[in-house]
Amino acid sequence: MMNYIFILTGLFFLLILRVIKGPSVSDTMLAVEVMGNLAICILGLFALYKGYGFLMDVVLVIVLANFLVVVGFGKYLELKNGKDQKKV
Repeated sequence: MMNYIFILTGLFFLLILRVIKGPSVSDTMLAVEVMGNLAICILGLFALYKGYGFLMDVVLVIVLANFLVVVGFGKYLELKNGKDQKKV
């Protein structure tokens, strides 16, 4: 199981390069979202491997934070493109 954790950690560092070199804001944000998902997977696997049940609470908090980031970024793009006009 530790092999999977090392592979996911390597992918995490490759995504850091995508965040730094991302050609657009959308690419950068997608890389950040995938990094959040990888962090969830890494912590979940580590919690299962070591038998630390309390880390699953941390995983749940990261999942909620990742969801809020996605919603906030969608709102940012909506405001940036001028599509925030309310339809009555």
